[in-house]
Amino acid sequence: MLLTVTAFAQNPTIKLRTHKEGNDTPKIIYAEEENKTHPQPAFFINGKFLNTGVSSLNPNQIDSISVIKDKIIIGGTEYMGQVHIKTKSNYISKIISLNGLKEKYTNSKNKSTIFMIDDNLISGDYNDYFVDENYLISITIDKVENTKENIHIDVIKLITKSEENIRKSKQIIIRGNELAAN
Repeated sequence: MLLTVTAFAQNPTIKLRTHKEGNDTPKIIYAEEENKTHPQPAFFINGKFLNTGVSSLNPNQIDSISVIKDKIIIGGTEYMGQVHIKTKSNYISKIISLNGLKEKYTNSKNKSTIFMIDDNLISGDYNDYFVDENYLISITIDKVENTKENIHIDVIKLITKSEENIRKSKQIIIRGNELAAN
């Protein structure tokens, strides 16, 4: 199970718009962001302010979650309430921003980057998007190159330790047939 508290705090609201010419053309789906005008809650992990939340926190390591509905102003930014997440006393989380992760683990420091977590594209400020390093299985870097259009982007794919991802990591696939490894 993956706890993603950013669904209501960080990711923009996505509106899908579809277009189809006729029976011979593929259906095209446009994901469009809707503008947000209302403040989001402030997030705290073990008392540490994280601005807009954390993704990939192991739900089995959460001791409690409390919500305070009162407005709060931190550093001149207004937040609509607070979400306090306390982890179990024997668990030491290693919270890091996506840009911090990029600096720490990759050679993509000065390159244009796109992040994906468990195949979900991350949209937003990578300095304000946090993950728990303890809950990551792998970091994969794919390069997108198109010299004709002058595109050079590193795609950093993070895979979390969700039950599904752990199960998938133990599978062995031979010629398209799945064989479960014990």
